[in-house]
Amino acid sequence: MTKVLVLGAGMVSRPLVSHLLKHPHLRVRVGDINAANAQKVVAGHPQGSAFQLDVHDKDALHREVAQADITVSILQAPFHPLVAAACIEGNTHLVTSSYASPAIRAFDADAKAKGLIFLNELGLDPGIDHMSAMQIIAEVHRNGGKVISFSSYCGGLPAPKDNDNPLGYKLSWAPQSVFRAMTSDAVFLRDGINVTIPNAQLFSSPTSHTFEGIGAMEGYPNRDSLSYVGLYGIPEVSSMIRGTLRYPGWSAFWERVSTSGILSETQADLSGLSYAEFTGRLVSAGGEDPATAFARKIGVAVDSTIIDKCRWLGLFSEDLVPQNITSPLGALSQLAMHRMQYAPGQRDMVILQHKFGVSLDGKRKVITSTLIDFGIPYGDTSMARTVGNPAAIGTTLIAEGKITSTGVIIPTIPEVYEPVLKELAAVGIKMQETTKEIE
Repeated sequence: MTKVLVLGAGMVSRPLVSHLLKHPHLRVRVGDINAANAQKVVAGHPQGSAFQLDVHDKDALHREVAQADITVSILQAPFHPLVAAACIEGNTHLVTSSYASPAIRAFDADAKAKGLIFLNELGLDPGIDHMSAMQIIAEVHRNGGKVISFSSYCGGLPAPKDNDNPLGYKLSWAPQSVFRAMTSDAVFLRDGINVTIPNAQLFSSPTSHTFEGIGAMEGYPNRDSLSYVGLYGIPEVSSMIRGTLRYPGWSAFWERVSTSGILSETQADLSGLSYAEFTGRLVSAGGEDPATAFARKIGVAVDSTIIDKCRWLGLFSEDLVPQNITSPLGALSQLAMHRMQYAPGQRDMVILQHKFGVSLDGKRKVITSTLIDFGIPYGDTSMARTVGNPAAIGTTLIAEGKITSTGVIIPTIPEVYEPVLKELAAVGIKMQETTKEIE
């Protein structure tokens, strides 16, 4: 029997655990800060068990990891280095759905020395995006072609008929992760020139993307696209960008609101403050009305739609900031948890689209590869399915000895992406491709 430890029983964990429990050779132990959440995910399955775990408790974390063969961390990304250190000490393989950060890559040599697999970026974005892109790139190269340009945009959003709040967004994964992803600079390649977009300008020039049956979306660049030129093995490419999709209006809102400092993780004493007082303090309102001071700080009129959206979000409410919240981003995340939830029966939607400009057979072509997937009413969200299933499949591949690469890896290698994509297709998660010749 292979013992699998799953850390985290949050919004994307159920399909992951359910998939693992279908394999009779796996025993799955799920730990979460809230034991009830872990028990709900295990759902009484005889191969599963649930327990309470605070990952800040180093001794407990290391003890649990040492008893497992494979640890799957679905915790927020800042916790992964703690888990990785425990995996090195406990001789345990590691799977995550998060980016392989510099802090994680620092474990590469130690993992290789112990013959351990630290498989990261195995979710949706990152994850399915990498694997589906690599499958097409490999085919183009096998046929003697070149990839001249590449773009990839992804978003997890409400399905169109359930897009019913002013911000056009609802939470299908942890709000802290959503907002942290909006605080990085973006770097990409355009016509052979490296382009850097500072975080302060990230939302200033959204691009337009239209999807059949869905309508218009807007996109903005996502973090570091340049590193994937090498990781994808396309040194010939002249344009390379990876980005995020949102409903129109998202960028205009955050272009202004982010200038308030609301996305900061700087520690602050917020105890006893209402959200109106917190917002007023954030923009140094003094005795002035918080909404008026906030509007002046971000450069909009107090009667603008942007301030109306802030009011809907709760930034000027008299509700108290929870006592355990110690940063502006934390306070914002709490508001989002209350205001941006899916109602029972509502569906989320995942859109992922790659566009490849290729030179093949002496012709120029555009290959478009698209995934549009919807959540199940009263069941799993699309985000949970598209994050949890890839991580689960990767875990079973490790358990069965089908991945031989060691150290810190991501799913850009055939021994990972080929079997994972095949098994995802079997559960209905599959990219659809079209090819168009350019005159």
